[in-house]
Amino acid sequence: MEWSVRRAVNPVLRALLATAAVVTIALCWFGWRMWTQERSVDRERQRERIEGSAEAMAAVVLCKWAQAGEALSRWVSDDRAVPPLIPGAVIFATAGNRVEVSPRDGLPFVPWLPGEPDLTSVFAEGEAAEFGGGGAARAVAVYRGLAGHPNESLRAEALLRLARVLLQSGERKGALRAYESLARMEGTLAAGLPAGLVGLDGQRKLGSSGSGEQIAAGLASGRWLLRRGPAEYYLEAASLRSPPGGWAAAEAMSLLWEKREGPVIEIDGQPWLGMWRGNEKRWAGLVAMPARFLEIKAPAGVRFQLTDARGRFLAGIPDKPQPGTAQVLGEVESPWVLRVWQDGGGTAYRTMTPALVGLVILLLWGAVYFMARAIRRESEVARLQSDFVAAVSHEFRSPLTTVRQLSEMLEMGQVPSEERRQKYYSVLAGEAHRLQRLVEGLLHLGRMEAGAQSYRMQQLKVGDLVRQAVEEVGPGGGRVAVSESGEIHANGDREALTAAIRNLLDNALKYSPADSRVEAGWRQGGRQVLIYVRDLGPGIPVEEQKAVFEKFVRGRRAVKESIQGTGVGLAMVKHIMKAHGGEVRLESAPGQGSTFTLVLPESE
Repeated sequence: MEWSVRRAVNPVLRALLATAAVVTIALCWFGWRMWTQERSVDRERQRERIEGSAEAMAAVVLCKWAQAGEALSRWVSDDRAVPPLIPGAVIFATAGNRVEVSPRDGLPFVPWLPGEPDLTSVFAEGEAAEFGGGGAARAVAVYRGLAGHPNESLRAEALLRLARVLLQSGERKGALRAYESLARMEGTLAAGLPAGLVGLDGQRKLGSSGSGEQIAAGLASGRWLLRRGPAEYYLEAASLRSPPGGWAAAEAMSLLWEKREGPVIEIDGQPWLGMWRGNEKRWAGLVAMPARFLEIKAPAGVRFQLTDARGRFLAGIPDKPQPGTAQVLGEVESPWVLRVWQDGGGTAYRTMTPALVGLVILLLWGAVYFMARAIRRESEVARLQSDFVAAVSHEFRSPLTTVRQLSEMLEMGQVPSEERRQKYYSVLAGEAHRLQRLVEGLLHLGRMEAGAQSYRMQQLKVGDLVRQAVEEVGPGGGRVAVSESGEIHANGDREALTAAIRNLLDNALKYSPADSRVEAGWRQGGRQVLIYVRDLGPGIPVEEQKAVFEKFVRGRRAVKESIQGTGVGLAMVKHIMKAHGGEVRLESAPGQGSTFTLVLPESE
């Protein structure tokens, strides 16, 4: 059996597709226009955002720098001012003989210290005894007396000399006590060095435990005001493996003091910010790491880079900057350059409009697809109904024509013999039976689809059903070979199942060659009962095998060769098997015949 499906495009379908295509083109054009406009707006917004961010960050940099300059100027101009404490920066300030560092632990050494007071006359008697042959005892007595002087600087110098004489005399314990007293004197000098440091160093030389560690900790924390030379000496004496963290800041401050340069000072390849203010009485200098001092914070999605006039990196992203905006900051002689750009190196365009347009187009073509399916389905149904009407008309016309002709001949007495009369009666009975089966088939299918068909279930012998169906086929039943397979029982409606088997036999006989045989049989398949009808006809193509069980559908071969049928037989078989909780299976291939199998649950 073959199924003919004409693919002629319905005019309505063509109009629907054309309209959808036009709408799609219009939507694409609209989406493109909107997207280009959004890109322009986004680019402008990104540019404004970058420029706004650059202005805000430039304002932070300039404000921070200006505030630092004002703080230094205030110290220089106001004798009552104290050195400012600026976060992220170290201040070195001098006023006459006074030197201050802010914060106090910011520098391990300073670029300048005031000169020592001249105490030659005070210690003349003791030094004459110490170096002129007057005896160590006399020198010790003089120095001990001066060690109780109320002047702290004089007392520190006396203790230093006392410790020296005692050590030379072999009185190590006395020398150690002198150095311990000296170590407790903070804020004064001894021999031009911090008294506390000199005292600790003396203890270290005498083997006092912990003094070396105290020197190392004091140097690392900037505890004493030292020049660079002594700081390096004590670093080595304390066995420090590396300079303290503020060593580079101290070097930058020394360079700022010596050359009065700025605003960028380079120390070992690392740029430092430097600023100074001063007059004949007071001087103040500032050094700072650029990133720590400026604390520039870029908005989310924005990157920046700050460099000086020579291109030295100060803060931000050290890599090559991306296209964006740039601003020149500071003085004309030594400007800074602030470059700001969008994170990622490009503009992130919004995709809302393309996504919405794409969604609308998708919904449009989804609707078109379902509408096209509905139109094609309706067209196909209309065609099938037209084919069905034509087939039914032919099926009814042929027997009716025969009945009418023979009835008229019998009515007018034109039958030449009694034998011919009996033959006509037999033909009339056969055609009447044929019409009855056609009408009953259509009525049964209508009741099945409406759900009004009732079934009388009972236990049946499957073999009896097959043999009864073969008998009801009529003259063609002689071509049917029944394969006996023992008695098997199944639950079902006798008339419905017999009709299903008879429909399969009718089809097999119609589509098989006249000299071929049709096989019918049954067998057990696990917990199922299988009733099969096998023919040697032309077979059914794979693409038509599912459709042949739909109502009004006939194969292409049936239409082409004008084989009798209405296209409802297999649809009835499908309904009957569904009502019995079973199914109908088809195995076929072109040129190899077809096998239809009714699958029923086994009788309990």
